[in-house]
Amino acid sequence: MLDEYAEVGRRLGAQHPQRSEAYRAVLEVVLSHAELTEARELSEVVCDDPDDDIFLAAAYAAGATIIVTGDRALRRVSGWSGIDILSPRQFADRHLPRP
Repeated sequence: MLDEYAEVGRRLGAQHPQRSEAYRAVLEVVLSHAELTEARELSEVVCDDPDDDIFLAAAYAAGATIIVTGDRALRRVSGWSGIDILSPRQFADRHLPRP
C-alpha cells in the first residue's frame, strides 16, 4: 500500500507540480500516525478492481471503520464489513472541524 501511495504521489506531482508538496505533506502526516498491519488476502473479490481489495483487507485487519480515497471503485463498496469509504471531501466535511 505504501508503494501505491508513493506512485500516486509521483503521478500527481507530474500532473500538478504545484500540488506535489502538499501531497507529500499530507502523506507525511498519514505515515506518522499510521499503524502498519499485515492483512491476509480476502477470501473473495469485493471491489470491481481486485487490486484495490488490499485496502479493504488492511482496513478490516486493523479494525478500521473508514477508508479515505479518491478511488471510485473502492467508494462503490462503501459499507462492506462496516467500513465507510469516503472521498477526501466527504471525510473533511464529516470529521474535520471547520475554521
